Amino acid sequence: MSKRQKILFVCTEDWFFQSHFLPLAQAVAAAGSYDGTIITTTTKGKTT
Repeated sequence: MSKRQKILFVCTEDWFFQSHFLPLAQAVAAAGSYDGTIITTTTKGKTT
């Protein structure tokens, strides 16, 4: 069994992550060989 690689995205604002890094995170998820984690604050009252 092969180990999946891990990737950690750290961004201070959720809206910035969404506007700048979301396509990259989606590509990582689609690749299927990574376990991804995002650390960010959340904008009060907003969901994506």
